[in-house]
Parts: sequence; structure tokens; C-alpha cells
Amino acid sequence: MTVTGHVVDAKGNRLPGVTVVVKGSTIGTGTSPDGGFSLQVPENSTLVFSFVGFARKEVVVTDGTSSLTVTLAEDTKALNEVVVVGYGTQKKADVTGAVSTISAKDFENTVTTNVGQALQGRTAGVQVTQNTGRPGDAPLVRVRGVGTTGNSNPLYVIDGVITNPDATGVTGAFNSTGGTSTAGGIANINPDDIESITVLKDAASSAIYGARAANGVVLVTTKRGKAGLGRVTFNSYAGVQKAWRLPKMANATEFATLQNEARVNAGLTPNWNRVDTLGVGNEKIAEIFHPAAIQDYHLSFSGGSEKSQYAVSLGYFKQDGIGIGVKYNRYSLSVNSDHQVLKKLRVGNSLSLTRGASRSGLWSETFVNAIRFSPTIPKYMPDGGPGYATRPGEQLGYLAPLGAAYQFQNDLTRYRILGNVYAEYAFTPALKFRSTLGGDFIIEDGISFVPVYTFGSRTNTLSTLDRNYAISGTWLNENTLSYNKTFAGRHNVSALVGVTQQANRSENISAHRESLPNNDIRVLDAASLNDRARGGASEWSIRSFIGRLNYNLNEKYLLSANLRVDGSSRFGAGNRYGVFPSFAAGWRLSSEKFMENIRAINDLKFRASWGQLGNQEIGLYSFTNGLDLGQNYVLGTGQTIASGAAPIALGNPNIKWETTTMQDAGLDLALFNNAVSVTVDYFVKTTRDMLVQVPIPGTTGVTTAPYQNAGSVRNSGFELAVGYQKSTGDFRYDVNANISTLKNRVLSLAGVPIVSGVFKTAEGQPINSLFGYVQEGVFQTQEEINTHATQANAKPGDIKWKDLNGDGTINDLDRDYIGNTIPRLTYGFNGSVSYKRFDFSLFVQGVQGREVFLDKTGGRRLVDNFDNTTVDYLSRWTGPGTSNHVPRLVWGDPSNNQRTSDFFVYDASYVRIKNIQLGYTLPKDLLGVNRIRVYVSCQNLLTLTPYPWFDPEVGQGRDNNFTDLMTYPQPRTFLGGINLEF
Repeated sequence: MTVTGHVVDAKGNRLPGVTVVVKGSTIGTGTSPDGGFSLQVPENSTLVFSFVGFARKEVVVTDGTSSLTVTLAEDTKALNEVVVVGYGTQKKADVTGAVSTISAKDFENTVTTNVGQALQGRTAGVQVTQNTGRPGDAPLVRVRGVGTTGNSNPLYVIDGVITNPDATGVTGAFNSTGGTSTAGGIANINPDDIESITVLKDAASSAIYGARAANGVVLVTTKRGKAGLGRVTFNSYAGVQKAWRLPKMANATEFATLQNEARVNAGLTPNWNRVDTLGVGNEKIAEIFHPAAIQDYHLSFSGGSEKSQYAVSLGYFKQDGIGIGVKYNRYSLSVNSDHQVLKKLRVGNSLSLTRGASRSGLWSETFVNAIRFSPTIPKYMPDGGPGYATRPGEQLGYLAPLGAAYQFQNDLTRYRILGNVYAEYAFTPALKFRSTLGGDFIIEDGISFVPVYTFGSRTNTLSTLDRNYAISGTWLNENTLSYNKTFAGRHNVSALVGVTQQANRSENISAHRESLPNNDIRVLDAASLNDRARGGASEWSIRSFIGRLNYNLNEKYLLSANLRVDGSSRFGAGNRYGVFPSFAAGWRLSSEKFMENIRAINDLKFRASWGQLGNQEIGLYSFTNGLDLGQNYVLGTGQTIASGAAPIALGNPNIKWETTTMQDAGLDLALFNNAVSVTVDYFVKTTRDMLVQVPIPGTTGVTTAPYQNAGSVRNSGFELAVGYQKSTGDFRYDVNANISTLKNRVLSLAGVPIVSGVFKTAEGQPINSLFGYVQEGVFQTQEEINTHATQANAKPGDIKWKDLNGDGTINDLDRDYIGNTIPRLTYGFNGSVSYKRFDFSLFVQGVQGREVFLDKTGGRRLVDNFDNTTVDYLSRWTGPGTSNHVPRLVWGDPSNNQRTSDFFVYDASYVRIKNIQLGYTLPKDLLGVNRIRVYVSCQNLLTLTPYPWFDPEVGQGRDNNFTDLMTYPQPRTFLGGINLEF
């Protein structure tokens, strides 16, 4: 039989492109541009109508049916979606701040080993840098730029527990891996347990966290149980990792040729007589990298009744490093529950237990020495031991890379208990009181061992053993009273008031002994020399009062105000309390009558906000003087030695909060039956009273300068996020993209620039700009040297430096800003498509406009000693016209070509296929389970970049410096996995 008809919306507007199929078959069609359709169907069948932005509808076709008019109801799920905000939830449609939410579905098809990877490239305005590829290392997260020369980490709140991003007093006591250890924050959290991640980017959304919100707030919510039948899931993957890019170093013949040339240019005797007999030699970098396994297992149970729900999960993750001697594993247990114990009383808990263990050997020296080592050195010696230098012209005093990797021990084991319990009492449906008690407890246990060894001329005759133990305990109590009620069907008021208090105590102990019986016994009591023990403790606390008021009229006109008052022990009595307000307004233009006939627009909301936030992340006792008790004094006529103290740090009782003022204007737009979503924001973020350590004269005898409120920084930029989703028959498309710009400038700094190595922070420039000399070529002849500004010891072939001040002499006054380490543009793209049982996803991420200083102590070093170098130097200057960029090679570098300059600065922009995955879902009845999905995936498949070294996504330290200090590279990973649901 033939059925014809039209499909319309609730207002009678005809809908084109609606999918019409016979339920349980492949018979189907789509509506025409005027919303009509015609379809041959079996008698007594059911037609299914589906369209993006509208609720699915089924219509039974009887014998007498020939014409239909089907009305589809708008799917209000998007508008009614609830997002997590500070101290509660809010309808997405009513949010007036700049808030981005990522659900577990957004990254479930991407292998993520930590929470930061789930954020990377998926949220406009959030820059995530994977500090290193070392297993267990946490990434660096920056929300809307860098607003201070100090700590720029965001605040992490996990299931309502405010964590300590750096766990002050723990990782400072011991970090055996030498990596970017982050004991607090998001480290050790199993990403498989996460339900959603919400980033509060502007002051309107994050002011409720006051003194710790200036760098943004990241809210992590873990999975909870739902009423209904029990659900069991098992997810697992396994694969292999490989180093995807190794720089090309000079081979044995090339190395010896360059070495001889550098020595002859310095008037020295060549070290190698017959370079043509050396051949290729051994690729030292390749020796320290190998294919490495990665595996993950996650088992979860969830379910419950209407009164009690639970979610329990177990996880195990193991990742061997592509660098030899490096590995990491993590065990995790999560238990969440909610119980309606009385009609008005609800209680519950969130609990996460993790154990993470890392091993690193002496990786830093392994890495650097593999780059420096001569390719003439064998991989192994005749006795089977690691190869080492034996001949003139080789690095006789260097530690063999393989020996550093396997014989040294650096292990760190971290235990963490994170969670809370809550009780919520509903006085009325509108008025609720909630009290929570939570904690974040971390224990670190580390061991470091240096063996007795002999690698040629590099020897160590005294073994050493260090044991380090640290514990950090943070407790948090929060009490809030909330009210939410709608009056006269159009006036909605919600309010929240509360008081919170949090305190931390950290302790650390370290013990050291030397001369163990052999390299196999690694127990302190077995050592016999140089006993040494040290320990310390620290405490901090904060008490806060919070308030929030939201009002909306017909969900059309929206107002919001937040206030937090914080009192912190990090500041002196005169400046202990800070007040942090915010205000926001929104206008849902799409709800106005004059917008009713614009069918393409489903939702259009303008919003604007202003607010102030704080940053308290400085040393714990910076408001008072610091003393060193380990000082001896000679007193009296008898010259008696007496123990005493001496000041080592000056305090400043007048320091106060860094205050960040932020303005934000944005719009949220939904088009074409909610198939297209657009979010646009522009922000200005100004930090004043920046806490900096202004240098003091060395004659004071004090080593640590006091903090002062002496600077201001401005960040500004645009953010754009666009999404598109559509279903056509068995096809479904889902595409999301975002892009962000950022401009960073120091407005004031008390007239005193901050210089740290190659970095300089000064007024009018971005924070931590690269600072050095500017190359304008290479001297080709002596005549060119004679007509140039005076440059000490210059010879033809040396780098010609630009005389910036025009005084005729090259000196320190000729240095300039040579690079910006803060990306000007970040972007990400996520695309997925499914057809029947197949699914495919692609994730692309990148940055643009960022420069990196490639540390000259590594493979980019000019040949001025025994170290190897890259093949770049095969194109060095050897005579007039041969090179105008790479200088001559000369032993000792008498003209200081190696000085800090733009010669070592590189564009580290990149675009990377971060993840690509192909999956297939098996029929449900195949094995009697609800869902079986198998997949193959590749991470870091392709990277396009002008950067010449291992990885353009180089690490960044706490002080926001982008320097490639032989950073452990990220691997390329190939893996397969399975998802089971029972």
C-alpha cells in the first residue's frame, strides 16, 4: 500500500529532510523540501519519523491509512540539559557565564590515559600541553592564558572536593622521576570513571571559588548509579608504542669529519686520522628507544532502586615507556552511592582510591648523553656491558646511556584517597540544606639508588641510597543552603548561601646513606657511611563564605550574581581576607515574539559578565621572615661554637591577593532544528597586584627575595566553538570544532624586569618572552668584519650579530625579544560518523604562533667540544658563499657563536592527528550480551610542524617557560580494544 503525507512542527511549519522508515526494515525515504513524502509500505506496519532537533515519533499504518499529517515535537533535551556548576547544577539554557562541558561520550572513542588528555583540543580557550611523553606525567592546563609569573594552574574540583593542584609540601619534598609530578589536581584519576568535565572560564561562573579561581576552574564529575536494572561494563585495550620521530644525528664518519674541522679551525691537532674507515657507526639515540607495551582494563558495576543507587569500578593501567628503563602502572577503585534514607533526607558518598607507581632510572642523563655520545662508541663492550668512550675524540667523562638507564634506580609510588560524604535535607521541595565532609590524602614513597660502576674513565666507587617519604592530608567541610522556586509561572529565583573551610598539613622525611655491600642490596641499614636524615612540615588553611543569586523571567531575561569572601593563612593578618564578586546577564532573543517566524533559529542567547577572582598560590609563609636553624656561631672569649639561626628569606606582611578582573561577552546559537550549535566569546582578563619576587642586593646576606604586589598582566582573545550533527537513514554525523586566539601583555612590573635564563618578563611584552641576540647572517670575509660593529674575536665564518642600538659594539645592550612562548592560536576538531554497525572518529589538535628555545646543550649544540650534533651542521660555513646561517665550527667557540640568540629559536606550531579510530558493534544476540564493540586506534598518527626536534608539543614548567630541555617525546601508539556491556 502507498502512504503519503506531510511532516510539520508544532507551529505547522513543514519540515524537509525528515527520515521516514518502516520499523524493523530498510524501507524508507526522506521528506521533500515542502515536507511531503510518499512511501510503499506493508500493511499494518509502523512508520518511524526522526529528525535532528525533534523527538522521534512512531505512527501505526492501518488498512485504511492513505494520507498522514505527522507533527514532530521539538526535542527540548538540549535546552533542558543540566550542566555542573560550582556548588550545584544549572539548566544549560539558563547559564550566563562562559562554561564548557565535555561528557564521557565526547572522549569515549579516544584512548585517554589522564584527565588532561580528555580536555585537549575539545574546549575553546583551554590550552593543554602534554608536558612530556613520560608515562605517568600529568599535562599542563592553561585556561584563557597566563595571568601571572607564578602558578598559573587552574583549580580542580573532583566530585565537589577542592583539590590542591601542586599538593604543596609533597612533591616538593621528593620527585624521583624528574618529571612534572602533580600529586594533587587531576593526577592519578582514572579517566574511565569520569562522567563529565566542566570548565568555568569567566568570572561569572568561577567567582563562587574566589581566591583560587583566577586561573580557571575545572569541575570533574565521576559516574554515579541510576535506578533500574544493574549494568556491568568491561572496557579494555592493549597496544604498542613507538618513537615516531628521532632527529638525524651525524654518523661516525660525519662526526669525525666535523670534529677534525673544528679542531683545525682552532689550531689544534685532529683527533681522527682515517675518518673514511669509521663507516656509519652506532645511532646512539635509537639505542635508548624501543617499542613499548600499553594496556588498560576497567570493570564497572552500577544500578540500584528508586531509593538507592550505586556505581563501583576497578581499573588497572600499565604503560611501559618508549625510553628504556621507564614505566608506570596505576590501580584504581571508585565507589559512589546515593541513598534516600528518609522522605526528606538523602545521603551519599564519592570515594576514589588510587595507587600509581613510576620508574625512571636516570633518564635525564640517559637522554642527554645519547644525544651527545659519539657514534663511534659501540653499543656494548666485549664483556657485554654498556658501551663507553675509550679513544681520544670521544666523551671520556660521560656516563654510558645504557648504564644510566638500567643500573640507576629512581622509583616513586603514590597512594591517594579522595572523596567525601554528604547529607542533604529538603525542608520543602524548594529549600534544601546540604553538608559535606571530604578529604584528599596523598602518600608518596620514593627510592633513589646510585650504584658502584665503571664505564671507562667515568667511575663511581661509592654507592648511595636515598629513601623519601611524604604525606599530605587535606580536609574540607562545606555547608550550603539552597532555594529554587518559580513564582506565577514566570519568575524563577534560585539562591545559595554557605560557609566552607579547608585545611592541609604536609610532612616529609628523607634518609640518606652510602657504601652498600653491593649493587643488589638496597636497604638503608646495609649501608655504612654518611648517615643523613632530614624532614619538614607545613600547614595552610582557608575559610570562605559564599553566596549566589539567579533570576530569570520566562527563561528570557537572565540575571546572576556571585560573591565569595575568602580568608587565607597564606597572608598576614592585615590582608587575610579578600572579597570576590561577579555579575552576569543574559537575553534569550529567540524567545521574543519578533523571532517566532525565523524558523532557522531555534535558540539565540546573548550574555555578558564582569567579575573579580583571586590567586593565592605563593609560598606558605611569605608574609614573615624565614630562618635557617642550621647555623653555627663562635661566641665568647673561649670561642665556643653555639648553634643558632640566620635569616634566609625576607617576608612581606603587606602582600595581598593577586586580583583578576574579567569581562566577557558571548552568544549561544542553535540553528536548523538544533543541528548546528555555535558559541562565541570575547574576553579581557586583567591581573593586578601580581605577586613577584623583586630582586634584592646580595649584600643583604638573604638568599630569598620577598614577594611584592608589583605587576599587572592582560590576556584577551576570541573563542569560537561550532558543532553539527545529522542523521540520514543509517548514517549519523557529528562534527565539533573550536578555535581560540590569545594576546598576552605585561602592563606593569614596578619597572624591574624579571630575567630567568633565556626568558625575560618586562612591560609591554608577553610573559616569559625569549630574549637574546639577533643573527643577521654569517661573516663571509675579513672586509665584512672590518666594516661591521666591533665583535670580539670574530673571524670569517662566525655569526654576524645585529647592532641593535647602533653604538658600533656588539654587547649585552644588543639583545632583543626573539620569541613568544605563549601560543597565539589554538584549535581542535572532532569528527565522527557511523553507518549501521560501523563507527569512525577523528580528532585533530594544534597550536599556531609559538616559539620554543631549543636548549643549546643538546643536539643543536655547535661543534665546539666532543659532543655529537645534528646533520644540520653538514651545511656549515666552510668558505665565502657556502652558508649565511650555520657558522663555521671551531673548538672552544672563541667568538661565542653559542650565545643565547634567535639561532636556537624555532617555530613550534603544529597540527596533529591526535587520534583516529575505527570500531564495529557486533549483533546483540551473538554472545548473549547487550553490547560488544571492538575497535582499532592510532594516537599521534601524523604531525605537521616546522619544528626540527623530537616533539613540538614540548613541556612547560610551573613558571610558564617553553624550553626544550631534552623533553621526553610522546609516542605513536597502535592499539586494539573491546567494549562489553552486560
